[in-house]
Amino acid sequence: MDEQAGPGVFLSSCGKVPQQDEAAVGGEAARARYNVPEILRYMQHEWARFELERARWDVERAELQTQVSLLQGERRGQQNLRRDMLRRIKMLEYTLSRERYTHTHTPNGVSWIRRILTTIVRILGCDWVSNSQSLWPVVDEGRGPGGGAWQVDQRIISQLKEEYRKERRGRKGMNSKQHYYLSLSLSLSLSLSLSLSLSLSSPSLPGQLLLCGETLLKTWKHKVTLRGHLDALHGLTFHPVEPLLLSAAADHTLKLWNLHKTTPTKKCAALDLEPIYTFRAHSGAVLSVTMSSTGEQIFSGGVDGTIQSWNTPSLNTDPYDPYEPSVHQGALCGHSDAVWGLVYCAPHRRLLSCSADGTLRLWDASATSSPALATFNQRGELGIPSSLDVVGSEPDHMVTSFSTGHIGLFNLETQQLVLKMDSHATSDTPCRINRVLSHPTVPITITAQEDRHIQFFDNNTGKVIHSMLAHLDAVTCLAVDPNGLYLLSGSHDCSVRLWTMETRTCLQEFSAHRKKFHESIHAVAFHPTQCYIASAGADALAKVFV
Repeated sequence: MDEQAGPGVFLSSCGKVPQQDEAAVGGEAARARYNVPEILRYMQHEWARFELERARWDVERAELQTQVSLLQGERRGQQNLRRDMLRRIKMLEYTLSRERYTHTHTPNGVSWIRRILTTIVRILGCDWVSNSQSLWPVVDEGRGPGGGAWQVDQRIISQLKEEYRKERRGRKGMNSKQHYYLSLSLSLSLSLSLSLSLSLSSPSLPGQLLLCGETLLKTWKHKVTLRGHLDALHGLTFHPVEPLLLSAAADHTLKLWNLHKTTPTKKCAALDLEPIYTFRAHSGAVLSVTMSSTGEQIFSGGVDGTIQSWNTPSLNTDPYDPYEPSVHQGALCGHSDAVWGLVYCAPHRRLLSCSADGTLRLWDASATSSPALATFNQRGELGIPSSLDVVGSEPDHMVTSFSTGHIGLFNLETQQLVLKMDSHATSDTPCRINRVLSHPTVPITITAQEDRHIQFFDNNTGKVIHSMLAHLDAVTCLAVDPNGLYLLSGSHDCSVRLWTMETRTCLQEFSAHRKKFHESIHAVAFHPTQCYIASAGADALAKVFV
């Protein structure tokens, strides 16, 4: 058995030996593959590949940086070109507007006025002397008969009137200003025909007329900056006759300025001004201010919901005089929230107010501390009122704008809503109205809107007559001169623009204020009788132009 078993065992053992040898050979090959030289060679290969990819990435990054630099340079060039083109466009628009205004308003009218004045001076027996500064008739004392009473040839007067009738028939499209000057010149000639006694020592009226005619080309220039307030200004109003300006600000005060008391400052050539009186009664920001038609009363409304009534101080008041208790008359209480707007109705001696509580109230301006005579929009059907004004052509009506974009025309006697107008008639979304204004002579309502537009509405039909893109930012305030010929608008784009009501084109634009908290100009105003306009802004400054 051993012999039989021996070979089997031997064979089996011989069969296992090759398998063990193959495993040993594979392990030795693996150990030979992962030895130190091979690992170092592998690391060197990977490092070289990484450096190559890094170099390629550096080259690609440099190319991209070059392209970015080129694109940034092109962008800066395009921006500079855009600014230059905008500046040139504004210059061309201004030049074109001035040329159009000059050619359409002045040559014919001024030449006709000059011809009439020359004839009048020839009638008076004067020599016409002109220079670049002014045109004044110089009277020859030897020609005046007997001490000042002029003998006028009636044939020349008849010829003058006939010539005027012919020119009037041929110039039906002439504007109202030229008609004013022509009628004034004709009335002067007719008064001279009645043997008007003229003083040889006083300046003659024809020279003053021609100087008035030069205002056709008037350019408003900055005169003085009012710096007395400590916070943003929200309201402005002029005295009806005197050169007085009243300003209302968020520092809880109102200030009265005498524009004739200007003194040059030491540091610059500009004029400086001190307020002659400061009104203190509000416990919050003063948002609105108005003055009576006689200039004897002042009314102010503020965040505290009260309307304060004041007596106007004297024109020669010293700012360092002691406090005068009689200046403050009292307060009109009735609103429960901020008073946004105030308007004085001269024919009825009434005061109108609109408030954030949603109501409009009618007050007796002569009675202080009395309740309101009437309340409008008590239920808030139209929304919260934002501005109001008395209709110039119908003083027994008022026009009001609301937060919903509606404009309401109310009858002050019946307290009924007469007409409702929509500022968003051309769009689907309501547009906020910052200021509503009534034309002094024509039944037209003008609105300053948040969407940078100024719209004109017909008070009879309620339809939009004209809509124009007026500013680069929200239009905040409006003012119309007493004759209704020019419109003044202010905006948060820091500009004040003067428009002609006839063609609704911009005659002049000037930057007046700086921005503060994304707000700029809050109020603009025309003087009723003198050559002043003013603007008030969020930078706590008020500026006066002449």
